[in-house]
Formats: sequence, C-alpha cells, structure tokens
Amino acid sequence: MGLLSNLCLPWLFPGTKLLNVLPNSNFLALGLGGLLAMRPVSPTLIRRLLAWSVFALPIFVIVAAAMVAGVRFRGIGQLRSLSMIVGFFWLIGRASVGFTGWVGRVLTLPILVFLGRISYGIYILHNFSDWPVNLVCQRVFGTTDLTLFQRIPLKTIATLVGANLSWFCLERPLSRLKSRIPYRRDITPGTH
Repeated sequence: MGLLSNLCLPWLFPGTKLLNVLPNSNFLALGLGGLLAMRPVSPTLIRRLLAWSVFALPIFVIVAAAMVAGVRFRGIGQLRSLSMIVGFFWLIGRASVGFTGWVGRVLTLPILVFLGRISYGIYILHNFSDWPVNLVCQRVFGTTDLTLFQRIPLKTIATLVGANLSWFCLERPLSRLKSRIPYRRDITPGTH
C-alpha cells in the first residue's frame, strides 16, 4: 500500500500538496523499518535487501540535483521520494550495527549528535518555520518577499531555535519522567 500510495497518488491527484504526509504514503518507510526489526529472524534476507538498497543513495543525489537544476518529467518526484526512503533504509540499517572508520568518526561529531538529539523537533517544526520568518521579515524589512537563498537560512535558524526550545523545555523534562514509571517485561497483553 505504501509503494502504491507513493507511486499512484501523485499521478491521480497532480498538483495536490502534502500527499506525502498522509499515513498511507508513509507505509513504505514504516514497512522497511519493520523489516529492519526482523533482522534477528531473517538476517540473510535483510543483509541482501540492505546490499541492494545502497544503490538508492546515488539515485537520490542525482535526481535531487536534477530537480534543483530544473529538470522535470512525470514521476521525478516519486523517484526522488522512493530513492530517499530506500536510501534511508540502508543508512538506518547500517547505522543500527554501527559505522566504523571515518564514517563512524563523522557521525559521532558533537554537532551531528546534537542535531540527532533535537531531530524530532526539527522534523515537526520545519513545517511551521515560515511563520516566524515572515513575522520578523515583515517587522524588520517591511516585506516577506524573499529569494530562496534568503528564505532557506532564515527558516533553518527558526527551525533550529524552535527545536532547541522544544528539547530543553518539553522533550528532555518529559523524558526524565520515564525513570518514575516502572517497566515490567513479564506483563503479557490482556493480563493486567
């Protein structure tokens, strides 16, 4: 269903925004995550899938670069989306067993660890970053008409500030409450 949603919905409803945030459009990513959870049960299958999925990363880079350069054809958005999902399947699968060498050193850089910590806030708040950017630009410059190269850094700053506030004021305090909630592995569903 996820694959069909990613491929067919944009063709059936061209020009419709935010189709990719519908739950069914994310079933493919969720399903691939479920496959990674099956690694202990089917290690050979998952190893083969991960080996093939590495090819999605260069496809994603090429398609994304082509789109930035203005190349358009029917289905290019779906190709970018699918290659990104499969590429992240490889990246998460590989990261779950640990990267070594220079890749491991890069991924453990403090800035990347910090961005990983606030990544949920980034994911949620980037959709709303236009509001503070427009508000500040209207008040300071008297306009909200910005070029893409002006808007992207401002939206990035607004998103990072919001994600930081979310982490320190909401997520971290809530996470600390977990230690007050007992966790028992011996509870089976339906017996409480």
